[in-house]
Parts: sequence; C-alpha cells; structure tokens
Amino acid sequence: MSVRLRNERLVVTLATIPSRVSKIRPVIDSIKAQTRKPDQIYICICKFCAWEQSSYDVPEWLAEDGEVQLVVSRRDYGPANKLLSMLHEEPNPATRIVIVDDDWSYNPDMLEVLQERFEHYQRCAIGSSGARLPRKWSVMEARIGPEIHATPQMRHHLIFVAESPEDHVVDILQFGFGAMVLREWFDDDIYDLVQPLEPLYFSDDVMFSGYLESKGVKRVCVSGMPLPRLLDHWNVRPLHGEGRATRNYKAAIPEISSTLNIWSPETLFNPPRPPALSVLKYWALRAIRKAHRVAIRPLLRRAGLPAVRERK
Repeated sequence: MSVRLRNERLVVTLATIPSRVSKIRPVIDSIKAQTRKPDQIYICICKFCAWEQSSYDVPEWLAEDGEVQLVVSRRDYGPANKLLSMLHEEPNPATRIVIVDDDWSYNPDMLEVLQERFEHYQRCAIGSSGARLPRKWSVMEARIGPEIHATPQMRHHLIFVAESPEDHVVDILQFGFGAMVLREWFDDDIYDLVQPLEPLYFSDDVMFSGYLESKGVKRVCVSGMPLPRLLDHWNVRPLHGEGRATRNYKAAIPEISSTLNIWSPETLFNPPRPPALSVLKYWALRAIRKAHRVAIRPLLRRAGLPAVRERK
C-alpha cells in the first residue's frame, strides 16, 4: 500500500489522434492500475486534427468511462494537446500533473515513484528520460542503463538517457515516458508558442522543456524508473537516429531558443573531447553501416536473401 505524501491533487493527462483513439484502452488500464491512484485522468483531443486532417470518432467505452474526463480543445496543439488542453481544468497551482503518451503501458508504481522523487526535488520537473543539449549536434542517440557509460559522448551527439543509475539535470525532458510538473509553472503565454504544423507542433518535449527553462524550472531525469512497455499493436518509428524526430528537434530547438531567449550556445553543454580511439571506432562503424546500407543490402535484396537489420 502506497503512502500518500501530503494531500496534493495528482492528475494524469495524455493526448491522442483520430487513428489511435479507439486503441488506447491498455494505456488507460495501466494508469488505473497504479499503486498511487490518480485523482483524475484526462484524455485530450481537439475538434479537428490538422496532422491527420480528420475529426475524432470517440468510442462508446471511452465516452462512458467515469474515471476519465475527455477534454476537447477548439484549437489543435499537436502532441502538446496532452498538457495545453487540460490546464484550464486544473486551476489549483499546487496540482501535480503527470504527462504520458498514448502508446505505452506504464509500470504500476510510476505515479508513486514520481510523487516521491518530486517531493524530494521540490521545485524541479522530473521524468525518466532526458538529455543535456550540446552546443553543436547533428545526431540523436538513446542510451539505456549500461549503455550510458559504455562509450564516451561524441561532441555532435544529442544523447537521451533512461534507466540511469544516477539522477541527471537535463535540458530536454522526455515527457511521454512519464514526467511530473506543477500546475503553477504554466501561464497563458504557453499557448502562443505552438502553431499548427510548425516545428514546435511536432516537438512537445522541446516546447515544454524550453518553456520551463524560461521560467527558471530545472528538469531532472531521475534514477530508479524503468521505461514503460511499448504497446504491441503500435507500429512506431524509432525515436532517435537520423529520421523525422531528429529533423523536428533541429527545427524546434532554434525556434524556441530565439523566441524565449534561452539556451544560448555559451551556456550549453560542451562535452569533453573523447579519446582518439573512440573517435576512430565511431567513424569506422559509421562507414561500415553506410556500406551495408548503400552496397551490401541492395545486393542481398537482388539475390533474394534476407538482409540483417541494423541496430537502431
């Protein structure tokens, strides 16, 4: 049985899109099964989804769920709907808000752990994954557990860590894995940051983190929190690498830096130069992977042989 710290209200919020709204029952079930029961669960949608060019067909089971409050926003804030659509539902500045995504099954003690760690840090947003923002970066990478310290950080890498053995103060917190914020940190000016289909529309982690930075609120990736389990029925693209997420971050970070006057280059993380052997190994592996992708994989395909899938 969990011990309820003080008596502050704790709510959980997530957003979804029209193609997913009928498939999120496992997410909701995992939140209902928490050892620290939330005082409210919010499901945030909008009148019309710009990304999918569609309205929502809310299933009957969701509309009639007495433990869930459906919040319908007139404006489409993209992934940031998960927070922006429900802020006016929670006017009490002391309310703890846990932000999650619609494609994960969350560990049953997530809320309990977040609440305990939040009370420890007092004035920090906390979550299970995040990254320090290097001055110059071109590649995103995820490191989990033992991978974090396995190799040095290259200076052009933006590295997100999760399941870390120690806490990390980070610039960008990943909210979809489960992160806790305080209602009083958000004013109405946050609504002005996102426009439909613009960079911050696709990068809510960057927007929320940048906004908190502008308010002087630190972000911490905390230890002792395993990642949630990805739902089996989602066909989800890899978060990191050189794909869409990287392009979105590259566009969104300069935009919010300029808009809010934050994250100037001289204040950002400057990783120490890694050993020469590590640099040589990195570029050798890059060359091998490129050769596999450009030359070997097409040859295997033409020969009708299965290609070895590269590790993301």
